[in-house]
Order: sequence, then structure tokens, then C-alpha cells
Amino acid sequence: MPEREDFVERIQQQLQTEDIFSEADTEECVELLSEREQRTIADRESVQLNRIIAKQFKAIEDEREVPFNQDDVVISGPNTSGKTSLVESIRFNLLGRQQHQRITLTDPVTEGYETLYTDGFWQVNGDEYHIHRELSDEGRGYSDHDRPKLVENPDGREISLASRDEQRDVSELIGLWPYEARDFGRYNMFSLFFLDSEDAKGFVDWSDKTTFLDLLFGLDLTKVIEASKTRRANAYDPTDAEQNAPQELKIAEERMHELETEVEELREQRDGVRGELNQRKEELASVEEVLSGENELEQLRSEKARLNRRINSLQSDRLDKRDELRQTRQQLSRYQESELSREIEPLARDLQEIMSLPDRCPICTNDVTTEQAERLLEHGDCPLCNKEVPDERIEVGSETDAEERVLEQQERREEIERLQQQEQELEGDIRMLEQQVEDLEEQLETIEEQIEETDLTEYADRRDRLENEVADLEREATSVQVELNAREEELEEVRERVEELRELKEQFDRKSHKQQMLQSFERIVSAEIDYERGNIQQELEEIMGNLLDYFTQGLFADSTGVSFNSENSYEFTIFRSEGENKPSNRANADSVEGFMQSLLFQTAVLKYLDSLEGSLPIRLFVVDSPYAKEPDGGNAHDITSFVSQLPLELENYQVIVTVATTALANLDAYEDHYRQYGF
Repeated sequence: MPEREDFVERIQQQLQTEDIFSEADTEECVELLSEREQRTIADRESVQLNRIIAKQFKAIEDEREVPFNQDDVVISGPNTSGKTSLVESIRFNLLGRQQHQRITLTDPVTEGYETLYTDGFWQVNGDEYHIHRELSDEGRGYSDHDRPKLVENPDGREISLASRDEQRDVSELIGLWPYEARDFGRYNMFSLFFLDSEDAKGFVDWSDKTTFLDLLFGLDLTKVIEASKTRRANAYDPTDAEQNAPQELKIAEERMHELETEVEELREQRDGVRGELNQRKEELASVEEVLSGENELEQLRSEKARLNRRINSLQSDRLDKRDELRQTRQQLSRYQESELSREIEPLARDLQEIMSLPDRCPICTNDVTTEQAERLLEHGDCPLCNKEVPDERIEVGSETDAEERVLEQQERREEIERLQQQEQELEGDIRMLEQQVEDLEEQLETIEEQIEETDLTEYADRRDRLENEVADLEREATSVQVELNAREEELEEVRERVEELRELKEQFDRKSHKQQMLQSFERIVSAEIDYERGNIQQELEEIMGNLLDYFTQGLFADSTGVSFNSENSYEFTIFRSEGENKPSNRANADSVEGFMQSLLFQTAVLKYLDSLEGSLPIRLFVVDSPYAKEPDGGNAHDITSFVSQLPLELENYQVIVTVATTALANLDAYEDHYRQYGF
């Protein structure tokens, strides 16, 4: 029996080799594989027909009963005698009158009657089942009037129709239900087992036969692709917000950085204005104090003393800043020297070859020979002496040490940057303190001059000027603060938006990855389907090629073989040594060519299915009126040769053939392998 389950293992192996699949992705794909629609492993081995009774069914007016007893049977009789009606009653007995299918049962009730009746007795795994089905028009159409009555191991008593069964019960009995639940029509599926001359290419022309055959053959991966596509559409389809997030995030982050710079600049500007404002207010208060005092000279001296104290305080601060700057520069110098030593380390190694060699090994302290010294220069081996090294001289290293040194180096560089930034800030602070000292010394000089002159006119002018400066600085401080508040508020909103967009972008990136991952998974599964279908097609081509040997005189007498047109379907072409090749997809359903192609293909499919464990249990092949499309008899010999040998080719199937008793039919050819029944 051909084994098809190993394709799941091959798919899993391929998932593990492609970089796009993470461990979680692989688990998700394996889950899709494990949840696929498993091929139906039927618990029944065969479904065959014991007998059929039909009454008022199409051309059968009176009740007709044919005992098949699971034998291969040829039903012969004149045209219009009801042979086709009888085999159609077999199909109706199993399937009912399914509507909205390409193959339908039209006008089933015999003209002049209102109700038809069928009773089928079916052998299923050694047990007999009686299926009764009737259909009445009653002026309301046929809808829901064909429900079956199913009886297991009937005892011959009349059955009660008080409570009928459902079609699902019959479909489950004959193994069709798992496929019918996948929305394959019963009549379409059964056309594989029922070759009707009125629709010779019924099964071959069925658009869904490729998917149906894949399932029958154990190639049940089509639903995996459908499930993957559904998951991509439902779970991993990005929303509009997620799709726009990457571009919007880029814009928002740029705006956030702009605002952070603006806010920092505004804060510095605000602090500068406030500092200058406080200084002017102090000056103004001092001047007003001088002007309001009764003892002008004492006030000037008091101001002089205050300025001296302020100058001393600022100079002390300046000394502290200079000391801090000196310490910072010392730290910076040490870090820079350490960094430099690492940068010139490769150069030091290059100088190793020209350095003077020690008499004793610097590692183990043993004497160094000339040979060992040469080895140091040539190979850089360590230890030099190749002797046992004292334990206290050995230093153990690891990859962790190397990683720690890398981290150390990164931290050192970050510390250098911090110290350089601190150096710049300290230099700025010192310059500011020196400027303040200089300003105060100028004020002190002015006070000292005023003490000498004891004239307060300049104080009054200075007060007026300071009052104007204070007013201007207060307005400027207010304006800067308002602008700063607005920028900080906008910055907070932008930061919240950035966080929101980052989450959306993460979702978009995750879904985009999942989309790409599942598309790759579908590609892998599709390739596996094509590969496995190609193997199946090779086996079918071999079977069909052997079956072509029956065609020796007619249309396909010069056939050289069969080939399937692509790995995507079961369309095929019969190749001929002379004349045009015959593809199965040409519009020839009403010709003998179409009938013979269907006969060849369906026989090969049934024969191949017979080799599979647990395949569809129906073991029935009905061929209705094989000569009806060939009035000139050109292919009658080949059809007879093929159909008469079907019981040998399909040894586990019950073959039922209807033949009109005309000059075309050679009934003697069927005697060896069929039981004949006259109609």
C-alpha cells in the first residue's frame, strides 16, 4: 500500500531548516498540520448490492426486482426497456434526489403517477441493510419527500414509515459523509462509481475532483492551506492603525526629539533670566536701601561691606569649582590614559619581536634557553620555557572575562564622556562666577568712589535703570515660562503618542512576520502537495497505460501512453503515435471519445483506491449503456474488450453493466466474467 503520511515529517523538517521560522512559528505550523482534516479511514471494507426493487421510477411502470447477490452483472434488453431507469434507481436509493448539482435526477416519477418507490438491499461488512426511499410530487414539488428509511438486518416484515431517517445516516453507512461534510455533492462524488452514458464525462469534468481525489488518496493537506489562509486573514491581518504605525511613529519620534531640545533650551533660558532677575533685584534693593537711609555714608559703607561679603562668597565658590574641575580633569586624564593604553596595545604586541628577551621566564621564573627564546619571537608561545609553571604565576581567564572587559571598556568610554561633559559645565560655572565677581568688584569700586564723594545722584539714576531692567526681565521670564509650559504639555502628549505607536508598530511587525511566515508555510505545503500528487500521478499513468492495451482497433488503438498535464490537477492527455493527442479537458462529453476517456480514468482511479488501506468502502462500478454514443461501431470492439474485462481489473468491485441488445453489443464476450440478466 502506498504510504503518504511521511510528508508531514518532511514538512516539519523543512520548517526547522528555514530561518524565517522561529520555534514558536514552527509549533504553530505543526499545530495547523495536526488539526488538518484527516483522511477518512473507513471502518467498513465494502459496500455492495444484493438486490434492488423499483416501481414507477422513470421508465419502470410496474415493479421490477433484480437480484444482484454482489455479483458482476450485465443487464441486457431492448432500448427504452428501463435498464437505465433501473441503475438510476440504485443511485437514487443511496443518495436521494440531491438538488443544485451538475448531475441531477429530473422527472423521476413515471408519467401518470404521483409516487415512486425503491428498495435497496445492501451488504455492508457482512450485514444486510434495507434502504427504502420513495418520492411524491403531490403538486408541491419534490422537496424533502425523499427521506430514507434504514433498517439493519431486515426480517422481511413490512417496514413502518412513521419515522424516517436522515440522508446523513445513509451517507455514514456507505462512507460518504466525511466528504459530504466538506461540501462535496453526493451525486458528484458518486459519479466516480457511476459512468452514465447521458453524461459520459460527469466525473472527469467535475471541477472539485482534484481536491476530492487528494482526500481519497490520503493527500489531505488542502485544508491545511485553507486554515493557514484563514488564520492570516483573521488573526494576522493588520488594522489600518497598525499598518500606518511605522510611518507615523517615525514622524512622532522626530517631533518628540525636537520638543525635547526646545524644552531643554527654554529651561536654560528661563534659569538664566531668573538668575539675572534675582541679581538685578538684589542690586535694586541695595540701591533703594542706600537712598532711603538717613546716614548716607553709613549706608554706603554697609553696601560696601555687603558687596565684599558677596565677593568673598563668590570667590570661595569659584575656588571650590576650580578644585572640582582639577579633580575632574585628573580623573579624565586617568581614564584617557587607560583608554590610550588599550589603543596602543596592538602596537605593543608588534614591538614584542624587537624587545630584549629576559634571561628568566617572566611567567614561571625558570631559566630561558636560546631555543625557547627563539620560539617566543617566532610563535609568541607562553610559557617561554615550556616547563611547569608555578600555581601562583597562572592567571585563569574565560570568555566571561573577555565579555566583562568589553563591558568595562564601554563603561570607561561612557565615564569619559560624562567627565568631559562635567568639565565643560564646571568651566562654564567658573566663568559665570568670575563674571559675577567682576561685576560686583565694579559695583564695589563705584561704592568706594561714592563714599569719597558722598553724592547720591548716581544712586537715583541707577535705581531707575534697575527698576526698568527688573520689569523687562520679569516680562521675559513670564513669556519664557508660558512657552515652556506649552512645549512641556505638547511633549507629554507626543511621548504618550510615541508609546502608543510603538505598541502598534510591534503589533504590525509581529503580524507582518506571521503573514510572511504562513505564506512560506503555505508554499512549503503546496510544494509537498505537488510532489506527492506527482507520485500518485505516476502510479495512475502506469495503470492507465496498461489499460490502454485493451484498445486495439478504434480511436485509441495507436495510443502510446498517458501523461497528466500538471501537478496541480488530474487533467490528463492520451498520446497517440498517429493523429492528434487527446486531452481530457476538451469539450467532448457527448462523444465516444469522452466516454472512453472517463472509462479509462475512473477504472484506473478505482483500481488505485483498491490498493489503499481504509479508502472509501463503496465497491461498486456501474457502467450504463457503453455503446450508446457509437452508432457506427468504430469503437464497439474496444469498448467490449475493456468492459468485459472489468471484473478482472477491479476484482474487489461489483461491476454492473447495462447493454442494449443491438448489433453493436457482443453479449457472448461477457459470459466469462458476468452473470447476465435479461430485462
